[in-house]
Amino acid sequence: MSYVSLQFGQCGNQLGYELYSTIGEDLGTGLNRKHTLNDGYIETSRDYWFRESKDGKFTARAIMIDTEKKVIDGILTNLKRNSQWKYNDYNAVTNRVSGGSGNNWALGFSVRGKEISEVVINCTRKELEACDRVDSILCLSSAAGGTGSGVGCFITTQLADEFPGTFIVNTLVLPFETGEVITQNYNTLLALAKLYDASHGIYLVENDVLHRVLTSELKISNTDYNAMNKVLAEQLGSIYQPIQNEVSPTLRILDLFSHSSYKLASIWSSPHVSTPITAFEPVPKWDALERNVERNLKIPFDFNANNAKEYISQYYRSVANLIVCRGPYHDDKIRDSFLKSKDIYPNWMVPARQCQTVRNERPFLQKDKFITLVSNSSRVKSVLDRVLDQSWQMFVHKAYLHQYAKYGLENEEMLQAILKCETILKDYKRL
Repeated sequence: MSYVSLQFGQCGNQLGYELYSTIGEDLGTGLNRKHTLNDGYIETSRDYWFRESKDGKFTARAIMIDTEKKVIDGILTNLKRNSQWKYNDYNAVTNRVSGGSGNNWALGFSVRGKEISEVVINCTRKELEACDRVDSILCLSSAAGGTGSGVGCFITTQLADEFPGTFIVNTLVLPFETGEVITQNYNTLLALAKLYDASHGIYLVENDVLHRVLTSELKISNTDYNAMNKVLAEQLGSIYQPIQNEVSPTLRILDLFSHSSYKLASIWSSPHVSTPITAFEPVPKWDALERNVERNLKIPFDFNANNAKEYISQYYRSVANLIVCRGPYHDDKIRDSFLKSKDIYPNWMVPARQCQTVRNERPFLQKDKFITLVSNSSRVKSVLDRVLDQSWQMFVHKAYLHQYAKYGLENEEMLQAILKCETILKDYKRL
């Protein structure tokens, strides 16, 4: 049982590098060909993420994709210096002639994606054939730029056509609200509209949320993208690393994306505590950790509401939730979470599939306890609302539309993408 990942653009490749590095860190000496310990967790995890190479290193089951070579070359060079794992050099696909995607979804989707799609699909096919059994394809990309959003979308649609029986999940990283690229809202909506039809599910990750984890919980003042990628890599690793007595990892996330109209999931985890603090803090109980991640689903208190005095805690409606616990639990039981309450789920969702809790007593990344909540809920309304509002303001003034028209994306197609995302938003509001 294995995953194959496709890493698009600067964000996708840097995140993918952090993800595989995190898996290697979790396995420790397990990423050593001479490791003979009969450890089912290590053996299963290695099979999930890597395949053995003749040179003594493990090769990531991954394809690196970018329209410029700088980031990929830097990662490959860094790995050759000192690492127990590596990427397959032949799986590093770059467009070394035409150049980048210019922060333009249309250029990435209609031009750059087509230029490299055949090579990418062939590399993917070889990786899939090298697996005894394929569990899923993980696509990692940013929504802001042209390569992650445009090329990532084009290749994902190709994957859906070429490998129709394979479960495809996209991790889509949203740019900072304050702005990284002037066209980021257009690119985000175009990516969401296209991926909604091609992918089985989308982890919608906000840079602002990752930044708050670093500044508020880890107390890191000078943050950078590498640190944010590390947080997200830990969350993804926690979701996908082996669970005891499990047949297929995909089964644990299948319920999250069981309805074709609701394909967006958010991720939260705990604890995130700086190393110096852990020396003085007691190991938190599962109850406290679960409350910590649950609060992300609590609707913020509105002090201006007419009925503010009568306010009681309310939670976003959910399609499904997944709780992943890693670390010994013994007598420290996880409480009967509010996530088990049928009141926060729609009537059409089967009770047995509303909330699933999975556990592994093995510590993750040498943390005493680590909990991850993956939620397909109406909490995504706020970010969709914001991106749609800003896109509409630009669209009605025809701002930057000519940049997309140069590569075949007419105003009508942009409008259709906006309307598609409005339909997604309406569905979540009706939840």
